[in-house]
Amino acid sequence: MKLKHMDKLSAHLDRYLGAKEDECTVLHQVLDGGYHVDVFVYPPNEKFPFWKLVTVGASDYKLPKMVAKPFSTRNEYMMFVDSEEDLTQQEVIRWYYNHLLHVATYAFREKTYVTYGHSFGWENEDPADEMIGAYLELPQVLEDFGVLRCKAGFGWTATFLQVVLLNKADVEHYMRIGPVQFTNYLYPENGRPHFLSQRHRDEKF
Repeated sequence: MKLKHMDKLSAHLDRYLGAKEDECTVLHQVLDGGYHVDVFVYPPNEKFPFWKLVTVGASDYKLPKMVAKPFSTRNEYMMFVDSEEDLTQQEVIRWYYNHLLHVATYAFREKTYVTYGHSFGWENEDPADEMIGAYLELPQVLEDFGVLRCKAGFGWTATFLQVVLLNKADVEHYMRIGPVQFTNYLYPENGRPHFLSQRHRDEKF
């Protein structure tokens, strides 16, 4: 990714996530073929009292045009994590980092198009890992939908999608009600929301 694009995306995120100077931690990753995807980690704050993990670099891959009117041509991905998770611990942040990257690089690996409303499934090598899938959503909790798109250059606009991790019960619920109602389940008009990701679901969800 060009430095000017990265700077635009970074400033965009700082603005909409209410980040203070030097508050963000950056985790670096270079994948096969030189595909460089960083993950920016923003701690809970007063405006958004949960962790925010956001890719910067995934949008270097231009999505193939597989639909007549694509919602986006370049995607970045964000995950919101319960504030009670201690992401200052190496093992914990690595777990979320790996799951976010697995979803964020799917389109690149498979050379395909993905957008909000898409779901993913996988088999875990670790039997203790209860998360077996993910769902792509719009980051509605951020309220200001200006966060959704960032124009980083001429003809170069990144769209930010939310990754929600799913366990078996979540997947079964999704299969029963479908993507439209599942969105309402994640972000209900009334009642408890379910948009946060956790390694292990608890009674709050």
